[in-house]
Amino acid sequence: VLVNPTREDYLAKSSFLTPAVVSNLSPYQNRRFYLEAPKLPPGYSIGESNYTLASKNKSGFKIPIGEESSIMLMTTLVDQSNDPLPLLAGKILHLNKKEKKPLTFFTNKKGKVRVQGLYPGKFKVQIYSPKYQDIEITLEEKDKGILRMDHLTIPKIPSLDSSSSDD
Repeated sequence: VLVNPTREDYLAKSSFLTPAVVSNLSPYQNRRFYLEAPKLPPGYSIGESNYTLASKNKSGFKIPIGEESSIMLMTTLVDQSNDPLPLLAGKILHLNKKEKKPLTFFTNKKGKVRVQGLYPGKFKVQIYSPKYQDIEITLEEKDKGILRMDHLTIPKIPSLDSSSSDD
């Protein structure tokens, strides 16, 4: 992890064995820090990357890096007829950890979607449209990094209008 990286340099750098240490701070002054992990595997996230800190005299801060989320889901949303669902917004809710914020997504014109920040467990996929039902998906412990699913079928809600015009 790099602390306050620029094109040519950085303020501090962590390694496998050592943390990044910034030792030249003036006490009682706000300092901004930006964290970057340039060699992070796909699907992983360092979490929060911007901090404003004011240290006391002869003190320090320990900033935990990383999140438990390590899966980026790449798939195509389709209906029961296997037709892509283009240009739709939705959210994925964590069913195991309800305190987690939902992850929002938007499908492109081919129905493809990419959602980062998932981890093994159960989730509910909701489309922001009254036409489609919610579905549940389960991600396994073995799922890490980029998870490519061929498609996710989002069923349409059966029409409440039972009148037909077949005269």
